[in-house]
Amino acid sequence: MAEGSIPTPAEPPGSLDERFCEVMDAAPAMIWVSGTNRLCTWFNKPWLEFTGRTMAQELGNGWAEGVHPDDFNRCLDIYVTQFEARLPFRMQYRLRHHDGEYRWIADTGIPRHARDGTFLGYIGSCIDVHVSATRLESEIAGRVRIEQDLAHASGQLAVLVDGIQEYAIFLMDPHGRVMSWNRGAARVKGYSTEEIVGQSFSIFYTEPDRDKNIPMLSLQHAAKEGKYETDGWRHRKDGSEF
Repeated sequence: MAEGSIPTPAEPPGSLDERFCEVMDAAPAMIWVSGTNRLCTWFNKPWLEFTGRTMAQELGNGWAEGVHPDDFNRCLDIYVTQFEARLPFRMQYRLRHHDGEYRWIADTGIPRHARDGTFLGYIGSCIDVHVSATRLESEIAGRVRIEQDLAHASGQLAVLVDGIQEYAIFLMDPHGRVMSWNRGAARVKGYSTEEIVGQSFSIFYTEPDRDKNIPMLSLQHAAKEGKYETDGWRHRKDGSEF
C-alpha cells in the first residue's frame, strides 16, 4: 500500500499457507495481505469480486487505482505511519466497485508475524459501510438544512418582533439579563438597545420590589411553571412609573 510503480512484491502469494487462502476466500470480509515493504501480496476473492479486477492488477500498488482520489493521500499517511510503528489502524475510504460506483469501506489492518516473531507485514480486513456512511452524510445535510431554515425563520421573527411598537417585547437569559430589545420596549421603557442589553431586568422594578427579591422570584416561578404573570409598578429610564 505505498505510492509509486508496482515493483515485485516482497512476499509472493505462493508463500501464504494454502489453507489460510482457502479460509480467507470463504470469509465475508474483503481481505488483503502486505509484505515488509508495505506492498500488497495477496487479496481474497471477496476483494477481487468487489473491485472486479484480477489478482495481478491489484498486487503491489495496483489496488490504489481504485481508491477515490480525495481519500488516497489521507489513507496513505495513516497506513505508512502505522506500518512504520507496527501498530494496528482503522480507516474509512471510498473504493471503486466493479459497477463503477465509489463505495465507503472500513479497513482495519494489523501487523502479522512468523512463529519466531519475525515481522512479515500486515493483514487487513474491509467491510462495506457505504449505506451507513451515506445515511450519516444525509442526516448531517438534513440537520444543516433544518438549522438554516430555523436561522432564516428566527431572522424573520426578529424583524417582525422588532417592528412592533405597541408592546415591549424582549428576551432574557436564565439570570434575567436582557438579550434582545424591540422598538416597543424602547418606546415604553425609554432605554435604547445599546443601553439595556446585558443589564438585569430588575432595573425596571421599584426599589421596594427589589428589596423583596421580586425579580428573581418571578424568574424562578417562570422557570418552574413555564410562565409568570402579574401586575405591578415599573420604572422607565426617566424615573417615571407606569
